[in-house]
Amino acid sequence: MPMDKARCRGSKPLQDASTAYTIALLGTFRKPTQDQLISDIKRIEKKTFPQSEALDFDAELKKRNTRVFVALSACKDGIQPQVKGYLVYLRLRRTTLMHKICVVEQHRQKGIGKAMISALLQRLRNEGSDTIQLWVDESRLPARRLYASCAFHQVDHVVDYYGPGRTGLKMVHELHTRLCFLVPWNNVVRSTLWTREAGRDVHPLLRSIWRAPALPLTTSSLHSSQPLSYFKM
Repeated sequence: MPMDKARCRGSKPLQDASTAYTIALLGTFRKPTQDQLISDIKRIEKKTFPQSEALDFDAELKKRNTRVFVALSACKDGIQPQVKGYLVYLRLRRTTLMHKICVVEQHRQKGIGKAMISALLQRLRNEGSDTIQLWVDESRLPARRLYASCAFHQVDHVVDYYGPGRTGLKMVHELHTRLCFLVPWNNVVRSTLWTREAGRDVHPLLRSIWRAPALPLTTSSLHSSQPLSYFKM
């Protein structure tokens, strides 16, 4: 498979030379390369997961909002890059569903899974997504540790989600932490939501309390003697 030369030149290795890899969206490659990568991913999926859990890529990739990150071995002259891992997600309006993440067995414990999730988080922050959701088998402790290390937290569970005796855990990552302000204005207490990303557009006092403890503040600098209350959401 002749890998896109422009993509290879523009990709930056994320590890040392012996374990180097690059991460890119599948859609950034030319069609012949995409087809070969999809074929490789299908083979890995079939080998790694039981039939009941294997993703139907033919159907999944037809969905308009489905995206795939792929981790490839570093480009070298005369050596065809190999798929080391992939991540599949579905982008909705404000919520993103992470359907599948897989790292080829011999390339695990090298930070590839976390690097793919980090790439996804960065992209979604730039796009304005609020949350990422995923489901994981309660018994798969390595996967749960990976998600926890990326700031996912459990919000729900369903018994027998993956089959008899296999509980599914729903985990969420909040991309934009919100603050809720109760601001007195003309004797009427009004609430307003603010995010760190939007902080540059609000009053300096509001920007300054991002790292402060959630305690009542005075609004003297806002030309009011009434208290300003807020809490993190």
